[in-house]
Amino acid sequence: MDPKQQMFDEVESWLAELWEISRRMYEHPELGLEENESAQMLENWLDRRGFLVERGLCGVPTAFRAVYGSGRPVIGFLCEYDALPEIGHGCGHDLIGVISAGAAAALKTVLNGQGTIVVYGTPDEEVSCTKVQFLDEGVFDELDVALMLHPYKHTCTQISSMGIYPIQFEFFGKKCHANEAGPQCINALDAAVMSYVSINQIKQYLDANIHGIVKNGGVLPNIIPDYACLQYFIRCDAQWKTELAVQRVTRCVQGVADSMGVQMKATNFSAANTTFLNNGPLEDVLKANLDRLGEPVTVDPRDRISTDAANVSFRIPTLHGMIGIKGCEQMDLHTKEFADATVSPAGQNATRTGILALAGTAYDIWESASVLNRIRQAFCLGLEEERKKEEKYGFHKFSAE
Repeated sequence: MDPKQQMFDEVESWLAELWEISRRMYEHPELGLEENESAQMLENWLDRRGFLVERGLCGVPTAFRAVYGSGRPVIGFLCEYDALPEIGHGCGHDLIGVISAGAAAALKTVLNGQGTIVVYGTPDEEVSCTKVQFLDEGVFDELDVALMLHPYKHTCTQISSMGIYPIQFEFFGKKCHANEAGPQCINALDAAVMSYVSINQIKQYLDANIHGIVKNGGVLPNIIPDYACLQYFIRCDAQWKTELAVQRVTRCVQGVADSMGVQMKATNFSAANTTFLNNGPLEDVLKANLDRLGEPVTVDPRDRISTDAANVSFRIPTLHGMIGIKGCEQMDLHTKEFADATVSPAGQNATRTGILALAGTAYDIWESASVLNRIRQAFCLGLEEERKKEEKYGFHKFSAE
């Protein structure tokens, strides 16, 4: 029997189990680092499929690592399963985890004693970005490739990504009673408000998406605040643009703080995400498997997302394709409508297609050394191109702290 057909037949035998897991995630959405039931369902399912499951990976209670096989190549599958506040699974993470777990289990059925499959549970992609922590701790260094698919409004093999730089500005003044406000008082909130307005003024001169909130602005109207806090996401499609935007915004805020006699501290309030290092040969393998399944692929440069998988893409060759849910073409991610679509019949069909396409992609990499070599060569060339950009624009890794 054709090995891929063997995998596909295996998938059909337990697909309903994964649909039930995704529906349970949808009905009981769990925020980042609180995904106890979601992680446990995936862990238990992989355990029943013969994977050796390590729970609490790197001290993160809702993270896991599930392994089958030995030797090279080592093919990794990335699971996400965190939800959004109030919206639930409006980003489709209730499907990402089951697609990766299902594809890994499908590949296991044809692994003939050579090669390793590793499934990673990576919680809280939306906020704390645990993949970045796992990178820092060397978790993914064992891999030859990392694979995942993300639900979307249409299917595409390549993403145009936006790096995210999270920056927090804290303002420290001197509190007093509002009736006694005068030179002896230093209003931290005034500095935050002026900084917010100033950042809005300079945004037009930067090639960046800059959005922020007032995280803390005082406790009572009759107390002049001695503390205020702004939080911003700065999103750019190139690392050098991010550095420029961060420098300009920080100088702007520092100028406001100095003029008002307020102390200011800039820090990162969560992990920064890079842009994504796409890999043409790896995307070609996915495209061939989608074609085999009759799944149309859309190429749209306006498709731009931000993800902590982008950081992984600079360490090892990484695939972050998008699997379309029919009927969602006009929907946006991070909406209740998209969350509902994930558990619709169209969402179930997207889950099936995603599992089969990702399993087929993994099989082609496992079965052909030449395919893997092309992927590695493209990865090295991509890193070299990024290095040249760093030299041209003076970019270097930086932190607000």
